[in-house]
Amino acid sequence: MSVNAIALIDSGADLNCIKGGIILSKYCERTNEHLASANGEPLSISYKLNKGYIQNDGYCFKNTFLTVDNITNDIILGTQFLTQIYPFYVNEIDVYTKTMGKPISFNFRSTARKKEVVSLQSSSIFKRINTLQIKQNLICNLQEEVSYLRIEEHLQNPTLQKNISYLEHIIKEKNMC
Repeated sequence: MSVNAIALIDSGADLNCIKGGIILSKYCERTNEHLASANGEPLSISYKLNKGYIQNDGYCFKNTFLTVDNITNDIILGTQFLTQIYPFYVNEIDVYTKTMGKPISFNFRSTARKKEVVSLQSSSIFKRINTLQIKQNLICNLQEEVSYLRIEEHLQNPTLQKNISYLEHIIKEKNMC
């Protein structure tokens, strides 16, 4: 089943939502999840779509959606989706990213005002994702450092030192001939 709809990108939404009735319930499973709107009002959720796909420019992004009866937009793409297209950039006409070197653009329905663009660029999702990226880089660097320290420690083993010396001796002998 395929649906062509206009989505609201909401960096403050923890989960992706789709208005009830857009997707047939036979494609969903019952859920007991709870969610509240930005003003704190509880949202009416009955189903969860575990295999929803956002398709654009030849790419498919697999996502989970909660079906919500009392939302005004057909689809709300939240931080779940934004983390998939990170790093992304925002200007007055679209949100865009690159996947495997190919640009992918999610156009705005109308031109955004500069104030809205700045607001989205400085939103907490950018800060959270940047923090996660920094921490991921730190973890990678620490793992690399631990790996080097293990190698260095292993090289200090007397048996290994003896084998290295023996190999050096053999190589030197062969080069002399």
